[in-house]
Amino acid sequence: MAEVVAIISGLFTAGNALNTFAQQVRKWKQLSERLFDISEGLDFAQLSLDRWQDRYDIQVQRPDLHTRALFGKEGHDRIMATLGMIKIIFRNIENGIKRARGVALKAQPTGRAGIHNTTDDERVKECLWMIRRSSIWSYTFFMSVMGKADELEVELKRLQYKITLLDQFSDYFFEREHPENFSRIKRLPGRRLYIKFGDGRTNMIPKEVLDVVSAQRDAELLHRCSIPSRGNRLHIGLSVPRIYKRDFALLLSMSEESHEVLVHPKKIKRSPYMIPQDLATAVSALAYERQGISYLSPLSSNSAGFEIRYPPTTLLADLEYKDALANIIRNQHTSLSSRKLYSQDQNAIASGIAQGSARLIGSQWLTFLDCANVRWRRTKDGQWTCMLTATPGLSSTTRALEQCREANHRRRDERDISQHIQIFRIGLVLAEIALKSPISYIEFDSTTYTVRMYVNDGREIGAHEIASEVELKSNMLLANMVFFCLNVLQDNRVMGERSIDGSYFETVSKQAEELDNRLYFANYPQSSMEGLVDCSASTGATTQKPKYDNFYSPQNEEFYSKFQYCDLNTNERRIRLLRVHPSLEMDDKKSRTQCELLDNISMADKKGHYTTLSYCAGDPKKTEIITVNGIEFNAFANLGHALRQARHFWRDRFDGQELLLWADQVCINQSNPSERSHQVGFMAEIYKNATQVLVSLTSEGDRTGGLGWISQTIPPEAIRQAVDTFSQSVMRKDNFNFPWHDGSTVASIVEYYQRMSPIRDIHVSWTTFVDTVLNSPWWARAWIRQEFILSPDAYLMASFDYTHWLNLVSVLGENPPDLARDIETNNARCSYSMCLVCANKSPPRSDQRYNRRVVRRLIALKIDWSDGLRRTLLSWLTDRFVLRASDPRDQIYALLGLASESYGVQPDYVHNKCIDDVYIDVAIACNKYYGYLATLSVSTAYGPPSWVPTWSSEWHHVHLEAYQRQHHKYPLLKSDEFGRKDGILPVRGIFHGILYESNELYGDVNRAFQTSKLKRITVPNAITDVIPGDEVWMLYGCSYLNVFRPKGEYYRFIGQTNDLYSDPLPELPTLIEEVITLTEANDHMIRWIEIC
Repeated sequence: MAEVVAIISGLFTAGNALNTFAQQVRKWKQLSERLFDISEGLDFAQLSLDRWQDRYDIQVQRPDLHTRALFGKEGHDRIMATLGMIKIIFRNIENGIKRARGVALKAQPTGRAGIHNTTDDERVKECLWMIRRSSIWSYTFFMSVMGKADELEVELKRLQYKITLLDQFSDYFFEREHPENFSRIKRLPGRRLYIKFGDGRTNMIPKEVLDVVSAQRDAELLHRCSIPSRGNRLHIGLSVPRIYKRDFALLLSMSEESHEVLVHPKKIKRSPYMIPQDLATAVSALAYERQGISYLSPLSSNSAGFEIRYPPTTLLADLEYKDALANIIRNQHTSLSSRKLYSQDQNAIASGIAQGSARLIGSQWLTFLDCANVRWRRTKDGQWTCMLTATPGLSSTTRALEQCREANHRRRDERDISQHIQIFRIGLVLAEIALKSPISYIEFDSTTYTVRMYVNDGREIGAHEIASEVELKSNMLLANMVFFCLNVLQDNRVMGERSIDGSYFETVSKQAEELDNRLYFANYPQSSMEGLVDCSASTGATTQKPKYDNFYSPQNEEFYSKFQYCDLNTNERRIRLLRVHPSLEMDDKKSRTQCELLDNISMADKKGHYTTLSYCAGDPKKTEIITVNGIEFNAFANLGHALRQARHFWRDRFDGQELLLWADQVCINQSNPSERSHQVGFMAEIYKNATQVLVSLTSEGDRTGGLGWISQTIPPEAIRQAVDTFSQSVMRKDNFNFPWHDGSTVASIVEYYQRMSPIRDIHVSWTTFVDTVLNSPWWARAWIRQEFILSPDAYLMASFDYTHWLNLVSVLGENPPDLARDIETNNARCSYSMCLVCANKSPPRSDQRYNRRVVRRLIALKIDWSDGLRRTLLSWLTDRFVLRASDPRDQIYALLGLASESYGVQPDYVHNKCIDDVYIDVAIACNKYYGYLATLSVSTAYGPPSWVPTWSSEWHHVHLEAYQRQHHKYPLLKSDEFGRKDGILPVRGIFHGILYESNELYGDVNRAFQTSKLKRITVPNAITDVIPGDEVWMLYGCSYLNVFRPKGEYYRFIGQTNDLYSDPLPELPTLIEEVITLTEANDHMIRWIEIC
């Protein structure tokens, strides 16, 4: 697409030339102003084309296949034809400017006549001086150039029209080829400027995706500027905290002096010939002139440039003489003075390199990426800085990768794997960091067009093997990152992927962000990632206690230093409330939240007079400032959004009344773990005693219109009918149908939208409802169950729309409302390509069905709670679908307030228990309460220890009939420390033999085994761990046969059998009674075993 770049460059040059000529003819004011107007029109045309090029990432080196993929063959042809017309019009304008300047050159002296170099400004200036001396010449010149200006204006209008067509064709054909992506593009009303592009294939925030893409272009331009500086030693920051995300940190060594600078992308309005065009010159000017700012403009760029300044603090200078990462890895254990690479360092460095390198993909900077060129340090405030030196890496690696690139380029399909090679280099560095061992060498395989990797012993090793080793020595997140990066040059299918950088964003960046979130918990240097989230797998005891933050809150040191929380009496039910002040602005959706904190008040005194706020906290790095008692408070961005929605809701519903809110982040002293445990312990009472809960389902910037249409269009009688049948159908797992099957409700919706707005709006409303309401992350939060279920009433808020929670019942059938037939009957067809209503002929996607099941289930539980149905903690845990929390312990603690019997389990954030300790506490308490092994039936066999359920599977449905048995006569527990010491569970039972494979087939969902006593035992296929050689036991206090695997002196629980068959046939109850009888008689057949 060189045509676009040539046109943009030509428009820039033509605009400058016309602008200069307009300044030269200032004596003719009317003519000068007209030429300035035309010059501004050319500038706008250049910016419009530049924006179009950036929006669709049109680059010179990209083939036409890129535009064919974006717009399809027909779209590509139309767009190329439009660009051809734009090029012709541009040539006409260019010639018109030359002719206008040529009019002045007609006044040249006779001896120089015929010399018409229209680009010679001095000659034009000389001729204009001569023209001004004669009034006749002046008038003739004025009229002639005005005529040329008329022609230029006509061509300029044609140019603007063609650019408008280019935008419209691009939108039309892009929407036709990629409707899902096009539907996620957001625009300002009345403008065609793209504000946010959301790609459904990624989980990254769309603005961050755009920032990375922009940073890649900036990195390539910056590399061009650095080429003349090659004689100097140059370093670029890969991961640098405390700088703006679009900035680049550079360290340039010149003349035995190092200069550390920050480079910020900036549009350069002046001519590029007036400022430096290479980095060394720009830095020298900054150092020589001692100015605060210098500028840099690449030679090939029209307006893109950089602003250069000194950083406020040292960023990279301390790294210049540190050991390279390769030396640290090589010398890990050679001497006591060797610099150590701790596990937390490994993960932080790897995450920083993975995310920092994303900005450099596509530029030449990553050709230098090698452990020998990476240096790092950990700052005093617990952050990591990484720097890349711009020097060639290992020559054998570079040679093999270049051979691979050339061979793939010579293929029939002409693969361009430049980005693949850069991502592969990232993978090599990540693997060496994780393994603390170098990859010996790589070589190009000419038969498969891929590369091979070898380790120290000369053994070939693939991406799968390296990733497995990384997972074993480090963690799964880092292993996933390593596998993706190394596999890009080992899998021919992946090598053929043209947009590999997009897959990198989706896979590696997501894993790196999650790795960062886990590192957020750790403040000690010698911890492993497993130490951050896990305990000892074999003993059930913690080796290093993690430092969990229950609410995972943003930093608020300044607020805590200025505001002193009152200590709440733990023996009383005392809370804090926020008095939210009304906004003084007409638009209360944007103004900052002003509130007053009412401290240490009795919950009983305020019962029924306050409202609770429920929201999904989100990323603690994303914050919004609110004002509490006149002091700025750093709130979660989603809390700030929820507070503004609550204020807007209150003005609409209860204008003039005082708004008292309870919001966890502000009303609980986050700096006091003891208070947090106390408040969490009676949080259920806080929600029960409120008037209502306001639920915020969205974040700032989400689409509007997802809720407002429901209360406007659904008839009240349909809602009442839906509530009557909804809960029972969900609990029976029936397919709940809409109460409007008679068509009356559908007709009312159609009638409403025909009267109020185009029929397309109901389609858009339903699609927005699915995207912003049903797909909201709020439904999966751990704490929302009690927040929503226990509250006397609830209102749902989404992008400043709101509705009562019962209104949601009417639209939660298995399929969207069947409006397609009614719309066609009314001849009002929908052209919205992403419409979910018109897609009703095909079933919803699995994720949509699943999200709808989650929402339906939660609403049914609230209705059942209102009807007086109560459940034990074990019942809640066995029906625990998708509970997510930043602190995994909350997956248990969040259910305690809902349980009619919690077995004495209490929230404990003070003693810093890890999640496995909490699982053990729950299992012990449950088994003690029931008097038998109630939890063994739901154990996953993968937890540490194996007899403890982790409750980590989604949509548990466990039959609890066995839990209703009477307590056994003899105590189940061997001691009061049952299961506590080293995570070992001592139990009694009868050995029934060793499993071996049976020749008999038994259904699709079970596998058959045999033992010496029992001819057939069927094991569910879901229990994949069962193998011949495992042992079968009937335990005292258990209702099924259990499969164990010997592990030294202990046994590891594997699973439970479905049924058994032998000759003669013993019924299962008979075996249970036999164990009980023999245990009571202390028979020698009863043996103690210890489950680990």
